[in-house]
Amino acid sequence: MCTAAGNFFHACLEKMDLQAPDTWQALVQQQLALHGIDGAQFADTALSTLRTAVESPLWPGGPHLSGQKAGTLLREVEFYFPVKRLRVRGIARAFEDCGDDWAALAPVVAALSAHDIDGYMKGYIDLVFSHAGCFHILDWKSNWLGPSPDAYGPDALASAMRAHRYFLQYCFYAVALDKYLALRIPDYNYERHFGGACYVFLRGLDPDRPGWGVVQARPPQALVNALGQALDAARMEIQETVTV
Repeated sequence: MCTAAGNFFHACLEKMDLQAPDTWQALVQQQLALHGIDGAQFADTALSTLRTAVESPLWPGGPHLSGQKAGTLLREVEFYFPVKRLRVRGIARAFEDCGDDWAALAPVVAALSAHDIDGYMKGYIDLVFSHAGCFHILDWKSNWLGPSPDAYGPDALASAMRAHRYFLQYCFYAVALDKYLALRIPDYNYERHFGGACYVFLRGLDPDRPGWGVVQARPPQALVNALGQALDAARMEIQETVTV
């Protein structure tokens, strides 16, 4: 059920017309049926969760997604690039060199089972949105950490981000978005145009606590550059289903 629910929420959030809330209920019913979930039991909860996800500020005083025009969003941004003898130790070293909290993540990277990687790396960024001249990565997470939003406090989210290596995921996403923006913004500057990543834990959102259940992070430019070199980002190809 957990996998089906996660796929259901991702499908809804990918397809929702953020300017037409009157269409959301029909979309929920359609996607519940497609994912084999009991609509009579789950529909109201699902719709409430989705409304909270798009109508709540992502951080105190920050933006929400409801009402956003399609032209300000990129959904399901696909990227892939060839990888030749990518060394996990080299990626870990990039984290070490950044110091501070990033260096503390290096042992988690170094413990990955793969040592050298050859082939292709492919990924999908759930959403890229713009706010105040900056572009942000957003990734939806349906992880179950507890029965109420109180179970999704900062310590619990930090533990989940580390355990599932989501920090490495958003760093790779940052490399992809950095490459994408550099190709499309004439005066692109990472410090000025890249706002960071938001990991939104859907089960932890609380309408009365903006930003609760959300992890925000912004990898330093030095780390993004080092990972880009390790991944040979010059050969990266990026596609999106919705254009700016």
